[in-house]
Amino acid sequence: MFLLFRVIGGICKGNVSLCTAIVADLPCPKARNRGMAMIGIAFSVGFTVGPLMGAYFAVTSRTTGNVFFQTPALIALAFSVADLLVIWLMLPETLTENVKVSLGKVLLLKSFCTSTTGADLPLG
Repeated sequence: MFLLFRVIGGICKGNVSLCTAIVADLPCPKARNRGMAMIGIAFSVGFTVGPLMGAYFAVTSRTTGNVFFQTPALIALAFSVADLLVIWLMLPETLTENVKVSLGKVLLLKSFCTSTTGADLPLG
């Protein structure tokens, strides 16, 4: 169960970099500054409230007879899944249609470059 939660948490962790990149690309400096401040505030609140919530639910789950780490882990899973769903459903696409490249074209270019140069090119 713990491994499953870590995998889902790892998938959701990329959202921080994604949100930072989106905010950094905002054209208005005032909106960019406000967005970066909101990301910092979210981290501060998360680092403060997260351990408190985990400790509270660990203590209350122990009094009900459950394993002490099960309830905080399930709540962390719920937050991660909710985060993933909100990003997936509500975040608008930032690339325009003329910038998007299909995966097939990237792999075709990679195989062509590898066969002509003999060197393996990194994908990202």
